[in-house]
Amino acid sequence: MKISQLVILVFSIGFYGCSGLIHRTAIGTTGELLTKASGELWQESDLKLVNEGVPGNIKLIEGLLYVKPEDSNLLASLVKAYAGYGFVRYETDLIKSQILDEEDSDKKELLEKAYSRSIFYGFRFLSTYGVESDSLFNNLSNEEVVLKELDKVPVNIANLEALFFLGQSLGSMILLNRDNLRMVAQRPLVNTLFKWVCERKPDINGGSCLLFEAMNLSMTPVMLGGNPEKGKIKFLEAIDKFPDNWVLRTALLRYHSIPQEDEDEFAAQSKFFQKVSKDFNSQQIYRPGQTKKVNKWALFQSLALKRYEIINSLKSELF
Repeated sequence: MKISQLVILVFSIGFYGCSGLIHRTAIGTTGELLTKASGELWQESDLKLVNEGVPGNIKLIEGLLYVKPEDSNLLASLVKAYAGYGFVRYETDLIKSQILDEEDSDKKELLEKAYSRSIFYGFRFLSTYGVESDSLFNNLSNEEVVLKELDKVPVNIANLEALFFLGQSLGSMILLNRDNLRMVAQRPLVNTLFKWVCERKPDINGGSCLLFEAMNLSMTPVMLGGNPEKGKIKFLEAIDKFPDNWVLRTALLRYHSIPQEDEDEFAAQSKFFQKVSKDFNSQQIYRPGQTKKVNKWALFQSLALKRYEIINSLKSELF
């Protein structure tokens, strides 16, 4: 049964007044299907289509959640959806001003709202398994206690993704508000969330565990344990292990090459993007006799090309 048919079924059940149990069961089934089907989005190469299409899907899931507010699958989907949409759309829009250290309060606010919704849904998701936010906040620096709380969450891909994207959203909010000490104080919780997830699935989200390590090393001041050179090694390790995730390369440019004025690495990554961009773009247009292959990295690659275009346009101002 297609998602559209299931959605019609769900709302038909509500319209014709069948029992609440059947109604909620149908929504639960739809929630599970939506969670599994969300992986298709990573195969989408058209960023404009993603930016315009995802909000409607998000509101659909929120509508289902309104009827079944404790559904962990729906909550997990919303954690992932808002984090992913913020990352793909609003964070990309903010790259130029971030690199040039310019203030763009309107774009920043849009990004913060997306990540905030992901965080709010993330804590609601945790509460369905008896993990209360107060317990996490009261033990921010007590990793053992927080890990024990997180152990209440059953280990499956949907739950791992929910906690991963909660960590990503919270970590990104900290980066956006580094002058807010109360926000920065929550950094240990981010570290523990990633530790819990990455110990169970090190390859989640195409090398994002290694990316988190690399960013931590590159962006943390040396006096607090940072090490930009080790950070670069981690970036390159991630790229080597996940060569099809080109977003890792743009992260290397943003968080290492530019801050460290590593022009040689910038040139090496530029050479790569110039090589692959023509082939990637040509594959999106039909040519006689050509069939399009499934590319599970299409969204990451399209996003990386867009980000590289923005970054490269600033080269004369960076070096």
